[in-house]
Amino acid sequence: MSGPDVFHVEADFHAREGSQSALMEIFVASSPVNSRPVSDTPSYATYGTSLFLPTTGALVGGLVLRIQKRRAAELLAPNPFGAGILVIESDKPDSFGFIPTAFDRVLIRQIIALDEPDAAAVRGRFFAVMATGFAGREAQRLGRAAMKADAARRDALLIKATEVTRGASVPFERLEWLVSVLLCIGADPEAIATKGNDDLFRRSVPARLQIIREGAACVRSRLQALDCSSLNTERVLHVAEEAFARIEVLYEGIAVLLAEPDRLRRVAITGGELNDTLGTLEGWLRFALLLREIPHAPVPSFALSELSALAQVLSHKNSAIAKTSGLISTVRPNSSSWPPEVDQALYYTERNERLVRAAVICDAKGL
Repeated sequence: MSGPDVFHVEADFHAREGSQSALMEIFVASSPVNSRPVSDTPSYATYGTSLFLPTTGALVGGLVLRIQKRRAAELLAPNPFGAGILVIESDKPDSFGFIPTAFDRVLIRQIIALDEPDAAAVRGRFFAVMATGFAGREAQRLGRAAMKADAARRDALLIKATEVTRGASVPFERLEWLVSVLLCIGADPEAIATKGNDDLFRRSVPARLQIIREGAACVRSRLQALDCSSLNTERVLHVAEEAFARIEVLYEGIAVLLAEPDRLRRVAITGGELNDTLGTLEGWLRFALLLREIPHAPVPSFALSELSALAQVLSHKNSAIAKTSGLISTVRPNSSSWPPEVDQALYYTERNERLVRAAVICDAKGL
Protein backbone atom coordinates (compact mmCIF):
# COMPACT_ATOMS: atom_id res chain seq x y z
CA MET A 1 0.00 0.00 0.00
CA SER A 2 1.22 3.46 -0.79
CA GLY A 3 -0.29 6.32 1.10
CA PRO A 4 0.23 9.22 3.46
CA ASP A 5 2.02 8.96 6.76
CA VAL A 6 -0.31 8.46 9.73
CA PHE A 7 0.14 12.09 10.75
CA HIS A 8 -0.60 13.26 7.23
CA VAL A 9 -3.83 11.29 7.45
CA GLU A 10 -4.66 13.25 10.59
CA ALA A 11 -3.73 16.51 8.91
CA ASP A 12 -6.07 15.68 6.03
CA PHE A 13 -8.89 15.17 8.52
CA HIS A 14 -8.25 18.53 10.13
CA ALA A 15 -8.25 20.14 6.69
CA ARG A 16 -11.69 18.68 6.04
CA GLU A 17 -12.78 19.75 9.51
CA GLY A 18 -11.71 23.31 8.84
CA SER A 19 -13.50 23.34 5.57
CA GLN A 20 -16.76 22.44 7.29
CA SER A 21 -16.96 24.86 10.22
CA ALA A 22 -2.60 -14.05 39.13
CA LEU A 23 -4.39 -10.81 40.03
CA MET A 24 -2.53 -7.64 40.61
CA GLU A 25 -2.38 -6.61 44.23
CA ILE A 26 -4.00 -3.21 44.64
CA PHE A 27 -2.25 -0.72 46.86
CA VAL A 28 -4.65 1.89 48.21
CA ALA A 29 -2.75 4.90 49.48
CA SER A 30 -4.28 6.48 52.56
CA SER A 31 -3.03 9.90 51.44
CA PRO A 32 -2.72 9.92 47.64
CA VAL A 33 -0.08 12.23 46.27
CA ASN A 34 0.18 13.63 42.79
CA SER A 35 3.65 12.28 42.05
CA ARG A 36 4.23 13.95 38.67
CA PRO A 37 6.73 16.79 38.90
CA VAL A 38 5.98 20.29 37.70
CA SER A 39 8.75 20.83 35.19
CA ASP A 40 9.89 22.87 32.21
CA THR A 41 11.08 19.72 30.48
CA PRO A 42 8.74 18.85 27.61
CA SER A 43 7.81 15.21 28.18
CA TYR A 44 4.63 13.20 27.76
CA ALA A 45 3.80 13.72 31.43
CA THR A 46 4.07 17.50 31.25
CA TYR A 47 3.22 18.46 27.68
CA GLY A 48 -0.54 18.13 28.04
CA THR A 49 -2.91 15.26 27.46
CA SER A 50 -6.36 14.12 28.56
CA LEU A 51 -7.17 10.62 29.79
CA PHE A 52 -10.72 9.42 30.32
CA LEU A 53 -11.23 7.49 33.58
CA PRO A 54 -14.21 5.10 33.31
CA THR A 55 -15.69 5.84 36.72
CA THR A 56 -18.94 4.48 38.17
CA GLY A 57 -20.29 7.39 40.24
CA ALA A 58 -24.01 8.01 39.87
CA LEU A 59 -23.71 11.76 39.34
CA VAL A 60 -21.16 11.88 36.53
CA GLY A 61 -20.67 10.13 33.20
CA GLY A 62 -16.95 9.81 33.79
CA LEU A 63 -13.89 11.81 34.82
CA VAL A 64 -11.05 13.14 32.71
CA LEU A 65 -7.49 13.37 34.05
CA ARG A 66 -5.78 16.36 32.47
CA ILE A 67 -1.98 16.39 32.50
CA GLN A 68 -0.35 19.61 31.37
CA LYS A 69 2.92 21.44 31.24
CA ARG A 70 4.07 23.34 34.35
CA ARG A 71 0.87 22.55 36.27
CA ALA A 72 -0.22 19.75 38.55
CA ALA A 73 -2.58 17.20 37.05
CA GLU A 74 -6.30 17.94 37.38
CA LEU A 75 -9.56 16.02 37.33
CA LEU A 76 -12.46 17.28 35.23
CA ALA A 77 -16.08 16.24 35.73
CA PRO A 78 -19.42 17.41 34.34
CA ASN A 79 -21.05 19.77 36.81
CA PRO A 80 -24.03 17.80 38.23
CA PHE A 81 -25.43 20.97 39.81
CA GLY A 82 -25.52 23.36 36.84
CA ALA A 83 -23.64 24.62 33.80
CA GLY A 84 -19.97 24.06 32.98
CA ILE A 85 -17.49 21.58 34.40
CA LEU A 86 -15.77 21.07 37.73
CA VAL A 87 -11.96 21.14 37.87
CA ILE A 88 -10.03 20.05 40.96
CA GLU A 89 -6.56 18.84 41.91
CA SER A 90 -6.24 15.18 41.00
CA ASP A 91 -5.46 14.03 44.56
CA LYS A 92 -8.56 15.72 46.09
CA PRO A 93 -11.60 13.95 44.57
CA ASP A 94 -13.78 14.89 47.55
CA SER A 95 -13.56 18.52 46.46
CA PHE A 96 -16.09 17.84 43.68
CA GLY A 97 -18.91 18.27 46.19
CA PHE A 98 -20.29 14.74 45.77
CA ILE A 99 -19.08 11.41 47.19
CA PRO A 100 -17.05 9.28 44.74
CA THR A 101 -17.64 5.54 44.87
CA ALA A 102 -15.02 3.27 46.43
CA PHE A 103 -14.18 2.03 42.94
CA ASP A 104 -13.62 5.59 41.69
CA ARG A 105 -11.42 6.52 44.66
CA VAL A 106 -9.13 3.52 44.20
CA LEU A 107 -8.93 3.98 40.43
CA ILE A 108 -8.00 7.66 40.76
CA ARG A 109 -5.35 6.90 43.37
CA GLN A 110 -3.88 4.15 41.21
CA ILE A 111 -3.62 6.39 38.14
CA ILE A 112 -2.19 9.52 39.78
CA ALA A 113 0.47 7.41 41.51
CA LEU A 114 1.99 6.71 38.09
CA ASP A 115 4.76 8.94 36.77
CA GLU A 116 3.54 8.95 33.17
CA PRO A 117 0.03 7.51 32.84
CA ASP A 118 -1.36 6.76 29.41
CA ALA A 119 -4.41 5.03 27.94
CA ALA A 120 -2.83 1.59 28.35
CA ALA A 121 -2.09 2.25 32.03
CA VAL A 122 -5.66 3.43 32.68
CA ARG A 123 -6.96 0.31 31.00
CA GLY A 124 -4.77 -2.03 33.05
CA ARG A 125 -5.57 -0.34 36.36
CA PHE A 126 -9.27 -0.24 35.54
CA PHE A 127 -9.37 -4.02 35.06
CA ALA A 128 -7.27 -4.61 38.17
CA VAL A 129 -9.49 -2.47 40.41
CA MET A 130 -12.57 -4.21 39.05
CA ALA A 131 -10.97 -7.59 39.73
CA THR A 132 -10.58 -6.74 43.42
CA GLY A 133 -14.35 -6.36 43.82
CA PHE A 134 -14.73 -2.60 44.35
CA ALA A 135 -17.50 -2.47 41.73
CA GLY A 136 -19.43 -5.56 42.86
CA ARG A 137 -19.28 -9.31 42.38
CA GLU A 138 -20.33 -9.40 38.72
CA ALA A 139 -17.87 -6.68 37.81
CA GLN A 140 -15.19 -8.58 39.73
CA ARG A 141 -15.74 -11.65 37.56
CA LEU A 142 -15.66 -9.54 34.42
CA GLY A 143 -12.49 -7.77 35.56
CA ARG A 144 -10.72 -11.07 36.16
CA ALA A 145 -11.85 -12.41 32.80
CA ALA A 146 -10.72 -9.22 31.08
CA MET A 147 -7.27 -9.39 32.71
CA LYS A 148 -6.88 -13.02 31.65
CA ALA A 149 -8.01 -12.30 28.08
CA ASP A 150 -5.83 -9.19 27.95
CA ALA A 151 -2.68 -11.10 28.94
CA ALA A 152 -3.32 -13.76 26.29
CA ARG A 153 -4.11 -11.12 23.65
CA ARG A 154 -1.00 -9.14 24.51
CA ASP A 155 1.22 -12.19 23.97
CA ALA A 156 -0.51 -12.97 20.68
CA LEU A 157 -0.28 -9.35 19.50
CA LEU A 158 3.42 -9.18 20.34
CA ILE A 159 4.04 -12.29 18.21
CA LYS A 160 2.03 -10.81 15.33
CA ALA A 161 3.65 -7.39 15.63
CA THR A 162 7.08 -8.99 15.59
CA GLU A 163 6.18 -10.89 12.43
CA VAL A 164 4.73 -7.83 10.71
CA THR A 165 7.73 -5.62 11.52
CA ARG A 166 10.40 -8.22 10.72
CA GLY A 167 12.97 -6.56 8.48
CA ALA A 168 11.80 -3.04 9.31
CA SER A 169 14.39 -2.48 12.10
CA VAL A 170 11.74 -1.25 14.56
CA PRO A 171 13.10 -0.57 18.10
CA PHE A 172 11.54 -2.75 20.78
CA GLU A 173 10.07 0.23 22.65
CA ARG A 174 8.10 1.14 19.54
CA LEU A 175 7.00 -2.45 19.14
CA GLU A 176 5.72 -2.39 22.74
CA TRP A 177 3.92 0.89 22.06
CA LEU A 178 2.23 -0.60 19.00
CA VAL A 179 1.08 -3.63 21.01
CA SER A 180 -0.36 -1.40 23.77
CA VAL A 181 -2.26 0.65 21.18
CA LEU A 182 -3.60 -2.49 19.50
CA LEU A 183 -4.80 -3.70 22.91
CA CYS A 184 -6.55 -0.42 23.65
CA ILE A 185 -8.40 -0.34 20.35
CA GLY A 186 -9.38 -4.02 20.60
CA ALA A 187 -7.51 -5.41 17.59
CA ASP A 188 -7.86 -9.13 16.93
CA PRO A 189 -4.38 -10.70 16.63
CA GLU A 190 -5.77 -13.51 14.46
CA ALA A 191 -6.90 -10.97 11.85
CA ILE A 192 -3.48 -9.34 11.43
CA ALA A 193 -1.73 -10.69 8.36
CA THR A 194 2.01 -10.79 7.80
CA LYS A 195 1.50 -8.37 4.90
CA GLY A 196 -1.23 -6.03 3.70
CA ASN A 197 -3.11 -4.78 6.76
CA ASP A 198 -4.36 -1.51 5.27
CA ASP A 199 -7.97 -2.78 5.38
CA LEU A 200 -7.61 -4.64 8.71
CA PHE A 201 -10.39 -2.81 10.53
CA ARG A 202 -12.77 -3.30 7.65
CA ARG A 203 -12.09 -7.04 7.53
CA SER A 204 -12.19 -7.48 11.31
CA VAL A 205 -14.10 -4.74 13.13
CA PRO A 206 -13.21 -4.55 16.87
CA ALA A 207 -16.13 -4.32 19.29
CA ARG A 208 -15.13 -0.79 20.34
CA LEU A 209 -15.06 0.45 16.77
CA GLN A 210 -18.41 -1.21 16.04
CA ILE A 211 -20.01 0.59 19.00
CA ILE A 212 -18.47 3.89 17.87
CA ARG A 213 -19.76 3.38 14.33
CA GLU A 214 -23.24 2.57 15.61
CA GLY A 215 -23.10 5.76 17.67
CA ALA A 216 -21.95 7.81 14.69
CA ALA A 217 -24.80 6.41 12.60
CA CYS A 218 -27.54 7.24 15.11
CA VAL A 219 -26.20 10.29 16.97
CA ARG A 220 -28.00 12.85 14.79
CA SER A 221 -31.40 11.18 14.87
CA ARG A 222 -31.15 10.33 18.57
CA LEU A 223 -30.13 13.83 19.66
CA GLN A 224 -32.58 15.61 17.39
CA ALA A 225 -35.33 13.48 18.90
CA LEU A 226 -34.33 14.91 22.29
CA ASP A 227 -34.20 18.51 21.12
CA CYS A 228 -35.46 21.08 23.62
CA SER A 229 -35.21 24.84 23.81
CA SER A 230 -32.79 25.01 26.74
CA LEU A 231 -30.00 23.04 25.03
CA ASN A 232 -28.44 23.48 21.61
CA THR A 233 -28.46 20.02 20.05
CA GLU A 234 -26.43 21.09 17.03
CA ARG A 235 -23.45 22.02 19.21
CA VAL A 236 -23.35 18.57 20.82
CA LEU A 237 -23.75 16.96 17.41
CA HIS A 238 -20.86 18.94 15.97
CA VAL A 239 -18.46 17.95 18.76
CA ALA A 240 -19.55 14.28 18.80
CA GLU A 241 -19.38 13.84 15.03
CA GLU A 242 -15.89 15.35 14.94
CA ALA A 243 -14.78 13.00 17.73
CA PHE A 244 -16.20 9.92 16.00
CA ALA A 245 -14.40 10.95 12.80
CA ARG A 246 -11.10 11.33 14.68
CA ILE A 247 -11.51 7.83 16.09
CA GLU A 248 -11.99 6.46 12.59
CA VAL A 249 -8.77 8.26 11.61
CA LEU A 250 -7.03 6.64 14.58
CA TYR A 251 -7.95 3.17 13.34
CA GLU A 252 -6.98 4.07 9.77
CA GLY A 253 -3.61 5.33 10.98
CA ILE A 254 -2.86 2.15 12.93
CA ALA A 255 -3.84 0.07 9.87
CA VAL A 256 -1.33 2.11 7.83
CA LEU A 257 1.40 1.37 10.39
CA LEU A 258 0.67 -2.35 10.25
CA ALA A 259 0.68 -2.29 6.45
CA GLU A 260 3.88 -0.24 6.23
CA PRO A 261 5.87 -0.93 9.43
CA ASP A 262 8.80 1.23 8.29
CA ARG A 263 6.64 4.20 9.34
CA LEU A 264 6.84 3.06 12.98
CA ARG A 265 10.36 4.47 13.16
CA ARG A 266 8.99 7.98 12.44
CA VAL A 267 5.89 8.03 14.62
CA ALA A 268 5.97 10.09 17.80
CA ILE A 269 4.97 7.53 20.41
CA THR A 270 4.31 10.14 23.10
CA GLY A 271 1.98 13.09 22.84
CA GLY A 272 0.38 14.12 19.57
CA GLU A 273 -3.09 13.83 18.11
CA LEU A 274 -2.96 10.05 17.86
CA ASN A 275 -2.31 9.58 21.59
CA ASP A 276 -4.79 12.31 22.54
CA THR A 277 -7.51 10.50 20.61
CA LEU A 278 -6.49 7.21 22.22
CA GLY A 279 -6.69 8.84 25.67
CA THR A 280 -10.36 9.78 25.24
CA LEU A 281 -11.45 6.72 23.22
CA GLU A 282 -13.13 5.08 26.22
CA GLY A 283 -14.98 8.33 26.94
CA TRP A 284 -16.47 8.46 23.46
CA LEU A 285 -17.25 4.76 23.76
CA ARG A 286 -19.30 5.66 26.84
CA PHE A 287 -20.94 8.49 24.89
CA ALA A 288 -21.94 6.00 22.18
CA LEU A 289 -23.27 3.59 24.81
CA LEU A 290 -25.27 6.42 26.36
CA LEU A 291 -26.95 6.94 22.98
CA ARG A 292 -28.29 3.39 23.31
CA GLU A 293 -29.89 4.37 26.62
CA ILE A 294 -31.89 7.30 25.21
CA PRO A 295 -35.09 5.31 24.53
CA HIS A 296 -35.12 4.28 28.20
CA ALA A 297 -34.39 7.74 29.64
CA PRO A 298 -37.09 8.89 32.10
CA VAL A 299 -36.64 12.54 31.03
CA PRO A 300 -35.33 13.46 27.54
CA SER A 301 -33.86 16.79 28.68
CA PHE A 302 -31.75 15.01 31.31
CA ALA A 303 -30.41 12.56 28.71
CA LEU A 304 -29.43 15.41 26.39
CA SER A 305 -27.79 17.45 29.12
CA GLU A 306 -25.76 14.44 30.25
CA LEU A 307 -24.51 13.76 26.73
CA SER A 308 -23.69 17.43 26.33
CA ALA A 309 -21.78 17.55 29.64
CA LEU A 310 -19.77 14.43 28.79
CA ALA A 311 -18.91 15.84 25.36
CA GLN A 312 -17.80 19.08 26.98
CA VAL A 313 -15.44 17.32 29.39
CA LEU A 314 -13.98 15.10 26.67
CA SER A 315 -13.32 18.05 24.36
CA HIS A 316 -12.29 20.62 26.98
CA LYS A 317 -9.19 22.69 26.34
CA ASN A 318 -7.41 25.17 28.57
CA SER A 319 -8.14 27.91 26.06
CA ALA A 320 -11.90 27.30 26.10
CA ILE A 321 -13.94 30.45 26.69
CA ALA A 322 -17.57 31.23 26.15
CA LYS A 323 -16.90 32.69 22.70
CA THR A 324 -14.94 29.68 21.38
CA SER A 325 -16.47 26.72 23.21
CA GLY A 326 -19.80 25.60 21.80
CA LEU A 327 -20.68 23.64 24.94
CA ILE A 328 -19.45 25.86 27.74
CA SER A 329 -22.86 27.42 28.40
CA THR A 330 -24.73 24.12 28.59
CA VAL A 331 -27.13 24.02 31.53
CA ARG A 332 -28.74 21.10 33.29
CA PRO A 333 -32.54 20.80 33.57
CA ASN A 334 -34.29 21.52 36.84
CA SER A 335 -34.52 18.51 39.13
CA SER A 336 -38.23 19.19 39.62
CA SER A 337 -38.84 17.81 36.11
CA TRP A 338 -37.62 14.36 37.16
CA PRO A 339 -40.57 11.95 37.66
CA PRO A 340 -41.06 11.27 41.40
CA GLU A 341 -41.84 7.59 40.79
CA VAL A 342 -38.29 6.98 39.47
CA ASP A 343 -35.44 7.02 41.98
CA GLN A 344 -32.86 9.23 40.26
CA ALA A 345 -29.75 7.98 42.07
CA LEU A 346 -30.76 4.34 41.61
CA TYR A 347 -31.47 4.87 37.91
CA TYR A 348 -28.06 6.45 37.26
CA THR A 349 -26.21 3.87 39.36
CA GLU A 350 -27.77 0.92 37.56
CA ARG A 351 -27.36 2.58 34.19
CA ASN A 352 -23.68 3.38 34.77
CA GLU A 353 -23.05 -0.19 35.93
CA ARG A 354 -24.49 -1.41 32.63
CA LEU A 355 -22.21 0.94 30.71
CA VAL A 356 -19.13 -0.25 32.60
CA ARG A 357 -20.02 -3.89 32.02
CA ALA A 358 -20.67 -3.29 28.32
CA ALA A 359 -17.21 -1.72 27.92
CA VAL A 360 -15.43 -4.49 29.84
CA ILE A 361 -17.25 -7.25 27.94
CA CYS A 362 -15.44 -6.00 24.82
CA ASP A 363 -12.28 -7.36 26.45
CA ALA A 364 -13.54 -10.06 28.79
CA LYS A 365 -14.96 -12.04 25.87
CA GLY A 366 -11.90 -11.44 23.74
CA LEU A 367 -13.83 -9.50 21.08
